[in-house]
Amino acid sequence: MTDVPWKHHLVDFAARYARTSFPTLNAASAIRRLESLILEVEGLRELQKSADEKEITFGSRLNTYEIVDYYAVGFVTCLEWHARSRLVDLLHHAPGNIDTPDVKIDKVALSQMAAANVTLPYIVGAATKVSTAQDYLAIMRRIFEALQLTAKPEQLLRSQLAEPEPWQPESKVTIFDSIDELFRRRNHLVHEIDIAVMAHFSLRDAWSLDDALRVGKGALACIKTMENEITKDAPANFPNRLNADGYPDSELERLKSEIVALEKEITDAIGGDDSYCNATGWKEALAANHASLEKEFEFINGAEFLRPVRHLDYAQALTIEFLRSRLSYLAMLKKELE
Repeated sequence: MTDVPWKHHLVDFAARYARTSFPTLNAASAIRRLESLILEVEGLRELQKSADEKEITFGSRLNTYEIVDYYAVGFVTCLEWHARSRLVDLLHHAPGNIDTPDVKIDKVALSQMAAANVTLPYIVGAATKVSTAQDYLAIMRRIFEALQLTAKPEQLLRSQLAEPEPWQPESKVTIFDSIDELFRRRNHLVHEIDIAVMAHFSLRDAWSLDDALRVGKGALACIKTMENEITKDAPANFPNRLNADGYPDSELERLKSEIVALEKEITDAIGGDDSYCNATGWKEALAANHASLEKEFEFINGAEFLRPVRHLDYAQALTIEFLRSRLSYLAMLKKELE
């Protein structure tokens, strides 16, 4: 096969998110992005209120802007990002869950994976499409079943009420209904031009800021509902877990804890066996490593060139990468002792 002069889009995506020092392919990013969009809508509502009080026209003839509809694109992107990121987490956590359909990826992408130094879970995540509420739920069902979580994703969303439409205040709208309509609206918005966007303004179906806020909150409730179950029942070492407050568990503290546990297991397994396991050498190496780690951390924390240039602090990312290499070494060592 001749060389392909361009990078495959799946490999390009995977390379950008697999090797970054500031990872965003995770549930926390989906939540923070949704919260940011919701805050923006709330800010626009305050602006609209101030304009109305000063008798300044805000919006078009029906007191809205068509661009408000495009918040649907942002909201769906967050749901899609959540599902894709959790699928990548699952396949890294338990590679045995990779199925045959997951590897139906064209040979150009497969041939470029090694050169780009990316793993299959990232390629699968890049290739995953989430175009409907059922697509989203199918991925969440797969994750829940693989992690042996007892809750049923669709049942969770159908059992919780979302904010109803203002013209039907007595209606029972579930979170499932809300995200199902959100996907439909997004798909219509980006793929179709019909009477809902071409007719007279009195016939157009445009979101108000209240509509955008209501649906955005439904999407946020959806993700948080899924994450509550993962936080509650997923294994402690499942990647990118969130704590009870909805924030990421500390990767740094997790790595430190796992290293301490592995070092103890190895020490116990070696015992005092000098003839075969070189127990004396292990103890000396362990003490030297602890002293070296302390000096490495002093260097990293004291190096001004690693401090934030604008808003990014490279020191923690570097520390995490350093500890990952130590953890990988210890895991290999422990395996040889088994």
